[in-house]
Amino acid sequence: MKNLLKINGVLCIAMFIIMQLSNDQLSAQKWRSSIFIRHLENHSRNEVYVLGTLYKRHEQSKTYDLDALKKVIASINPQVLVLDVSPKELKEQKVYPGKIEYTKIIFPYIRSNKLTVYAGEPDEPMFSTIVNEATKAHEAFNKDQPVLSGSLEAYNKALYQLLIQSWKNVADANGKTTDQLLSAKMTLEGELIGKGQSESWKTWNRHTTDIVLKAVKENDGQRILVITGIENAAFIRKNLKEEKVKIVDIEDWLNKGNL
Repeated sequence: MKNLLKINGVLCIAMFIIMQLSNDQLSAQKWRSSIFIRHLENHSRNEVYVLGTLYKRHEQSKTYDLDALKKVIASINPQVLVLDVSPKELKEQKVYPGKIEYTKIIFPYIRSNKLTVYAGEPDEPMFSTIVNEATKAHEAFNKDQPVLSGSLEAYNKALYQLLIQSWKNVADANGKTTDQLLSAKMTLEGELIGKGQSESWKTWNRHTTDIVLKAVKENDGQRILVITGIENAAFIRKNLKEEKVKIVDIEDWLNKGNL
């Protein structure tokens, strides 16, 4: 009987210790969570702008040409840039010919200003892996579905013609209607062309998002401008909002006369 009482006593003490440890662990988890929340709150001091650009199509738009782009960048006056170029392109300041805004506006701006600059596109071998997957998917789609491929090409051309003609200013080009239409276009392409397209697109935009998060973390309180292709812009904005990054509503900001 005495042995049984001793065993019960030991068990009670053990249970008390376990419960105390559990409470301590819970307190530690709450402490870590509060630190993480405070970390996010600290970084909410960043002004984060996401600006979509048109590449060669800047030459087709009267309201969003290269001069307009230059004025927007100067008006934002960023301290940090995240660009849709690879680390190699950023280092060499060379891009493929279609990205005319980089050679004519963005790279000269970097050379004239003291800025922290991040490459938003992946480095090798990730860059080629993603591009090759998407390319193979497009080639297979063009071969297997030539009529559908032609229809999609005509749709894309007509959509951009309508958008460019409808834009009254840069705010429209970076506005909710443009985001919705181009987001729907890219979603449709993913559904038609397949996972090689949709997964590559998702991975690419996720990488850019992660680079922006890195820039936010490393540049607390700084004004950050993310420059990305206009088709990527809606997805980057959505990703950042899901990550609780408070981004500036650039459509509203531009419409309030900040250009």
